Amino acid sequence: MRVLMIAILMLGGSPADAADLGRLLPADASVAPWQAQGPPSRYDASTLSRFIDGGAEVYLQFGFARAVSQEYVLADESVVCTIYEMTDVEAAFGVFSYFRTPGKTPLPIGDGAFVTDLQLLLRQDRYFAIIETYGSTARADAAMRLIAAQVSEQIGRKSGEPTMLARLGRDRRVPFSEKLLKGRLAAEALFETLGAEIIQPAPADTLLVASYVASIGSIRVFVLVCDDGRRAAQSWHSIPGALEKAGYRDVEARDNERAWAKNGSTLLVRRSDATLTFVIGAASVSEARTLLDGTAS
Repeated sequence: MRVLMIAILMLGGSPADAADLGRLLPADASVAPWQAQGPPSRYDASTLSRFIDGGAEVYLQFGFARAVSQEYVLADESVVCTIYEMTDVEAAFGVFSYFRTPGKTPLPIGDGAFVTDLQLLLRQDRYFAIIETYGSTARADAAMRLIAAQVSEQIGRKSGEPTMLARLGRDRRVPFSEKLLKGRLAAEALFETLGAEIIQPAPADTLLVASYVASIGSIRVFVLVCDDGRRAAQSWHSIPGALEKAGYRDVEARDNERAWAKNGSTLLVRRSDATLTFVIGAASVSEARTLLDGTAS
């Protein structure tokens, strides 16, 4: 065992890398008086849809490896812990950010966590966990937090934010508003925000999203990182026509930067190599450009 542990550390891994995913689940002794109810359930990409019917696609789009789920019981109460092993840190952050919405209480566990009355979501390294209950009681809430802390301890290694988030400027950024989306999820986010089908991101493309404090309300920034510069160029040239059909009015054009207006707000789009950056909801072109100049692209 000592030789195996040394080999894992030399390769830059952790005990969780080589062990069965179920080893990340808390043992009964660490969450007493709660007890595991039966053996854990295990899922891979071919069986995940049986576990979360209609929701498996979200995990698969980001990059899913496998999952394990265990129910813990105490009297007539139940708490279920499901741990998803994603393909990398970006995938774990992506699915975590997809489910994160404003108003949820952040927790200092792992690389990030938040809690509601019935659910606690945790991300750490390449793992994403959901701990949930079906009864909003103080005892169940305490159990969710205890189980999350135990899972975090078992994972051990932390990775912080994905390096790609550095493309989103920090100045005036609304805390916990960041999202990282892939493929169809990225296309849907752009369409829902702009009301125009301006691009169909490929599975390998990444869309970063964040909100920023503005003079009036907030501004949203979308950074679309394409895996192919030619596709980014083609999309850039198709944007004006798509926005015109959606009712946007062209107000300014520069090399690799254009601005439109609709319903009193400004949309600014800038192209840089394989990246398209959108500033949405600014009061003016100058406000959008000031914010964009503080956003790495």
